[in-house]
Amino acid sequence: MRAPISSLFAGLAGLLASVGCSHLPLNPAYQGPRPRPTDFFARFQCAPFPEAPVSDRLVEDGSEYRVRELMVRMENRFATHLHIRLYEQVADGKFPLLVISTILNDPADVLARLVANYFVRRGYNCAIISRGASKLNVDVPLGEIDEWQRAMLCDYAVAKQVLTREPKVDPGRLATYGISYGAINNTVLAGVDDSYRAHVIALAGGPLSEVIPRSRELRVRKFLREYCERHHCTREQFIEHCAKVEADPLKMAPYIDARKVLLALSRFDVIVPYDNGRKLREAMGGPETLVMFAGHYTAIPYLGYMLPQSRKFLDVKLGLK
Repeated sequence: MRAPISSLFAGLAGLLASVGCSHLPLNPAYQGPRPRPTDFFARFQCAPFPEAPVSDRLVEDGSEYRVRELMVRMENRFATHLHIRLYEQVADGKFPLLVISTILNDPADVLARLVANYFVRRGYNCAIISRGASKLNVDVPLGEIDEWQRAMLCDYAVAKQVLTREPKVDPGRLATYGISYGAINNTVLAGVDDSYRAHVIALAGGPLSEVIPRSRELRVRKFLREYCERHHCTREQFIEHCAKVEADPLKMAPYIDARKVLLALSRFDVIVPYDNGRKLREAMGGPETLVMFAGHYTAIPYLGYMLPQSRKFLDVKLGLK
């Protein structure tokens, strides 16, 4: 991150932390995640994926870190490729990897790149994952919404397969960072993959059957309207099918180890409604939580507070402190 931007965030961090952010500790009564059903992993298992064809392009070569763009050729119904922007340390050795998921409305991944730049300068490798699939796909039939979500899990499994064979990546120190749409995906991922040692989940909520129809995000409202027109269904029928999705953040939450999670919620969020975020926290068992006095997009200035708090959390979970 460039020095002026760092200074700006540092100033905003002090101001915002003093006027509108509370920090809730892990629930002291938490005793661990709910045991998974015996057939749980079989239900979410992805088919074996062969060695993926990967194109590799160097886009930035610095003295402390380099940036590469990896394009993985995929063969599934929803995506033909997987794009990975990898920020890797130049120094010798293996380093922790932070897998960053992109938000819904950010074609240039500006927010994800800001997070990556912050952490790569502090000893992390970072990978921004962009799926080739549409984030809101009006062509997915009603009966296949769950399969659409499951395909996301398989895409992340492929990304992990590609990234953990990188020589600079320590496969035993993996973590995720997601905001909004990306955080919803990362919550589902955390529920099925225990190999990640920590998760920062910001501005997420569940279940999908409530978040999607209640969201005031214009793109989400347009998607819901067009989807119902395309598939000749009512809003209620769409909600009914979403409620059956197993790969749902709220359904996965009880199986996530809350000790691995730093949750961030925004008190006046109407994009991913705040009370759906509270439902997610309760279903997880009460992880450590930052509550910001803001809405969804007005929470962005709080990154000056969130990023240092996230770093403290991740450093401990990944053994850097």
